[in-house]
Amino acid sequence: MRPNSDSLDPLRQAHHALPGFRLARLEVSNWGPFGHHVWAMPLDGGNILLTGDAGSGTTALADAVITLLTPGDHIPGDALSGTRQHGNSHAVILGVFRNIDDNQTVLLAQVFLPTAGPPRRYFICAGRDLTITHDIAPTGADVAAWRTAIVNTGAAWFDDRSHYEAWCRQHLGIDDGHALTLCRHLASMSGTDDLTEFLRHHVLPPDDTPARLAALLGHFDDLDSAHEAILHARRQEAMLAPLVAECERHAELSATIDDLRTCREALHGYFAELKRDLLNERLAALDDERDRQERHVNWHQVRCDALHAEALALRQRLSDQGGDPIAQLELAIQQKERMREQRKQRAATYRRLVERLRIPAAETEADFRAQQDRLATWQPKAAEREAALRNAHNELTLQLRLEAPAAPIDDPARTSALQGKIAQIDAALATLRDQQIAAAQIAMIGDFTEVDWRSAAVEVARLDEEKVRQSNPDALRPLADELDALQATIREAEQHLQDAREARIALQAKHDIVMAWHQDTEAVLAESLPAMQTVSPERLDAIRAEALGEHKLTLECVDHRQQDVRTWLQAHIDAEAGRLDRFTEHVLRILCAFKAAFPVETAQMEASPAARSGYQNLLETLRTSELPRLTARFDDLLSLNMVYEIAYFHGHLGKALEAVRGRVAQINAVLARIDSTSGQYAQIDLEADLDADIRDFEQELHLCTEATPDIERAEERFARIERLLNRLRDGPQQSDPDRLWTSKVTDVRNWFHIGVSERWRAEDPTHTHYIDTDDPAGTHRARLAYSILAASLADALAWQEDETRSRALRFVVLGDRFGQGPDTLIRPVLQRFAGLQVQLLIAAPLQKVPVMEPFVSTVAYVRKTDDGTSAVHSLPIDAYRAVKGRGRGSSG
Repeated sequence: MRPNSDSLDPLRQAHHALPGFRLARLEVSNWGPFGHHVWAMPLDGGNILLTGDAGSGTTALADAVITLLTPGDHIPGDALSGTRQHGNSHAVILGVFRNIDDNQTVLLAQVFLPTAGPPRRYFICAGRDLTITHDIAPTGADVAAWRTAIVNTGAAWFDDRSHYEAWCRQHLGIDDGHALTLCRHLASMSGTDDLTEFLRHHVLPPDDTPARLAALLGHFDDLDSAHEAILHARRQEAMLAPLVAECERHAELSATIDDLRTCREALHGYFAELKRDLLNERLAALDDERDRQERHVNWHQVRCDALHAEALALRQRLSDQGGDPIAQLELAIQQKERMREQRKQRAATYRRLVERLRIPAAETEADFRAQQDRLATWQPKAAEREAALRNAHNELTLQLRLEAPAAPIDDPARTSALQGKIAQIDAALATLRDQQIAAAQIAMIGDFTEVDWRSAAVEVARLDEEKVRQSNPDALRPLADELDALQATIREAEQHLQDAREARIALQAKHDIVMAWHQDTEAVLAESLPAMQTVSPERLDAIRAEALGEHKLTLECVDHRQQDVRTWLQAHIDAEAGRLDRFTEHVLRILCAFKAAFPVETAQMEASPAARSGYQNLLETLRTSELPRLTARFDDLLSLNMVYEIAYFHGHLGKALEAVRGRVAQINAVLARIDSTSGQYAQIDLEADLDADIRDFEQELHLCTEATPDIERAEERFARIERLLNRLRDGPQQSDPDRLWTSKVTDVRNWFHIGVSERWRAEDPTHTHYIDTDDPAGTHRARLAYSILAASLADALAWQEDETRSRALRFVVLGDRFGQGPDTLIRPVLQRFAGLQVQLLIAAPLQKVPVMEPFVSTVAYVRKTDDGTSAVHSLPIDAYRAVKGRGRGSSG
């Protein structure tokens, strides 16, 4: 139905049914310039005009109604000036909407309590009529008690805006939430400079693409977290693999040093075994030599015995020829000479023995007995000395063996000092043992006469003189000469016998010394057996060959060769220990770097090469378990979830495109029923925008969902998705060009060229395609904008012309920007809303009252009072006309 002038008469309009929810009463208290007094404006569902002098408060009243219906987070700047002027006073706004046909009442109220910051706002809704004075106004500071009192009236109380808005939409029959946004646009609009942008951002409702995009980004965050987990694990693996390898090298180097130290500890027993073998060879050789020497002594003894028998026979011949006294003297001389030579040999041996003991030889019987007594006392002390030296030797050997592997770095000086002390003790033991043998041999000499050869020589000289005196040189000369020659031979034979006996004694002394060495070596072997069992003999053979090269081991040099090998081995240990120290610093650096890079995973792990098993286990877990699991999860999130979500998002944009087309078609259907000018109606024209950014965006969405047969392609697709979604992600890091690009490609309202055309009803061709330059004043553009907004509201709230019943809100506010517009805009807009049977609250200056008067049923006049606050007085249109008429009559 197209309205005519008669249908706009409010008196006639009052007799028609007023469909839908309409504002029946508005109350404010302490709102804007209105003071504590509760100001109520009865409307009864008809159009009301708010007017008054500039700054009187008409805008505050219009804002109160807008705030009730669309309470966004923003509160008009001067709306709460009353609370600031009156201290801690609260502000209240209340609106009662009625649907006469359904006999339903909806009450909306908001209360603003002052705080140190922004005021605290509470929302009250009810399905019955309440008033500020009797029901809503809070008393006291106890909000809980006030809330209880409100709820007891049957009203609903809300602390947040979202629940309040949901309640309003449900009870006012507002199925399309965009309708309230359109109401706010209507209240604040007077015209538009760009009709296309107006249509795109104010008429066409935004869809839930931001929420869909947020969900898509949320899914991508999960995918990105999974990808980052893989990268994190790969970074761990990349650092762990060389780290574990270096730890293994460190362990190998440490094992090498431990092996060398073990070999060093086994050297003592190893060379003792070699020495024992050499001693066994020496003892066998000495035994053979001793047997040979014993046969030699026996041979000389037999010869001497034969010579003595021959001499005895010769003396008997001398005796038979009267030479018996001479023979007896000869025999006596022979015996004394033999005694002299034996004692002389024994004296030489005795002198060698006392030289080994470093004591003077005895010259008298008394001196010899005193010497024997001293040696008898010295022997126990020597045994004690030997025991002490052996204990010291064992202690130093053990100390050397224990200290070297325990120290982190071997001390060559200390090791050399210990080895020197051991060598000194070995030399002292050898000297002491030699002296003990010499003392034992001296003790075997019975008395001094055994070594007193001088007294025997004196006796031989005396007997020789006696022999000369008694001998008959003529008769007995041949026999005597033969006997003298035989005596010389006997002396020579006895000398050889004595030499053989002394050689046998010396050989026995050597045998005793070697046997003592053998016993010492066996003791060392028994002590060193545990250390020797840790190293194979072949290993020590190789070390000896490497350390000494070509060499021959003898009993005399074995101890020196042991020291040479030990020194060589210690040098290698020191070199490897120094290398280990440097390598340990290197390993510690990479361990600390790994722990710093991954503190959570390594919180319980030490930065020590000794903890390498933990790092090896971590690497093994990464390779065999963690990385495969993370890769599988990433693949699932990418190939299943993410691809599906992007495809779903792409499909959602397609549906949003169709929704825009459908909404425009619905709005156009409403516009087709309303004349924009005589015989013409307006239409919104849509044409697909072929913008390159939009085409590229759709292509990127398609590429992000195509199949990827391998991991490399999956990584490429992830990178593509990451680039796209990061560009879409809103935040401080997003640049202004990217923010504009995101708005363009995700808001499908930007995917169209949008225009407006007017068409003739008769033939329906396009009359005018609106262009800004065709309307420099903007009046026609504004008229079209209001028409399109009205049609959009009619579509959103399902308004129909000539309706007598409706369950939806049928009320809009036209703010002071509209009321200050040109008459050529105001009349057509009011006519269109009248055709839709919509209740209007219009804010306009006094000079616009004549233009508004035909369209309203109530005039609310706002004025300033003497105390600086504002007051409002409402008059039905008939009363207003009467008052205006009386004013004209009196002025005439």
